[in-house]
Amino acid sequence: MADTSELSELLSQLKLARLSELSQKDIYVLGLAVQHSDSTEKLLAATSSNHTVRLFNYGSGTLKGTQHVTAHTDVISGIQFGKSVHHLLYTSSFDKTIKCWDSRTNMKDPVQILEGFDETNNIFTSFDVNSNDRVVCAGTESKNKNSDTHIIFWDRRQGSLMGAYNESHQDDITQVCFHPDDPDRVATGSTDGLVCVFDLGENTEDDALKLTLNSESSVAKIGWCGERRKDLYCLTHIDTMNVWDTQNDGEDIMELKDLKETLQGDDSIDYLVDCFDVNNRLFLTTGTHSGDIRLVDVSGDAPCVVTTLSKGHNSTVRVTYWDSQTTSLVTGGEDSYLCLWSKDGQLRTPHGTVSVADGQVTPSHGKVKSKMKSASHKKSRPY
Repeated sequence: MADTSELSELLSQLKLARLSELSQKDIYVLGLAVQHSDSTEKLLAATSSNHTVRLFNYGSGTLKGTQHVTAHTDVISGIQFGKSVHHLLYTSSFDKTIKCWDSRTNMKDPVQILEGFDETNNIFTSFDVNSNDRVVCAGTESKNKNSDTHIIFWDRRQGSLMGAYNESHQDDITQVCFHPDDPDRVATGSTDGLVCVFDLGENTEDDALKLTLNSESSVAKIGWCGERRKDLYCLTHIDTMNVWDTQNDGEDIMELKDLKETLQGDDSIDYLVDCFDVNNRLFLTTGTHSGDIRLVDVSGDAPCVVTTLSKGHNSTVRVTYWDSQTTSLVTGGEDSYLCLWSKDGQLRTPHGTVSVADGQVTPSHGKVKSKMKSASHKKSRPY
């Protein structure tokens, strides 16, 4: 396992290796998903603000677009590849459907469409698929103050509704995230500020609700992290961060409230994007509205900016994906660009080192600035 200095050095060597533009300007990249496969040949799927999904060859040194499909008639709120059935691709939308696509085909039509029990109110704002691909879970938004929000479950193989929870959250569900190994464990986040952890092996919602955690603000991102992925991180829409230990009654491991205020000068940031875990150390991706990406190590005594990635994006970055197999980072933004950042412009794959010097678009390498400025935060124990 790499130590802290080795991980920081690895991230500080990331350079812009690939840049790919979506079909036209003024199209935001909203979501990313990468096939769960050990193969060097795998797909990356990106959703955009014009309701389309675009597929790219990814993993062997390219970001070359292969096909695109107009997947929905309204905002695409989520995208995931199957965890065990790798060729299946799922998308959720405000158009009240979740669609399953076979990525081996031309994707003109979905192979499965899941709908809720209420055709007028079930607008899907987030979703996930569990680790064995048997259960799909989605959250809905509240149409008005008198309507409930729901966490809805389907049997993916049968395409049938299994049930729904409607008591644990009081406002729009913004995040649904299954545990990467436990198919019955799912976390949800909401604009009500709560993050809930459920055990789907229980018979009722009351019994299934194992933890209720309070972020004190509208939840923007959640994810599993740490050893055995027992910890849960949460980012909010006002750019605060929490990490809780879900196996220790939701103990507050980390509370980070003022990162934007404490990181100033060359390290200043405008927003938080997401987190990724490298060898049980948590890194936070942040950005500026001019397109710079700053990677912040939040696992030490105080968070510090490890690396700034420049000259890839020229606007706000909305999504990031860390690929541990190739030690590379994929980012998507409001400038309609997808950027692939890798160590020294090369991808390290399980099958060897692949040069990415040649490709569809070959920009000059972005300069990588390494910073180690600290910011104060609250931690109850080392992460």
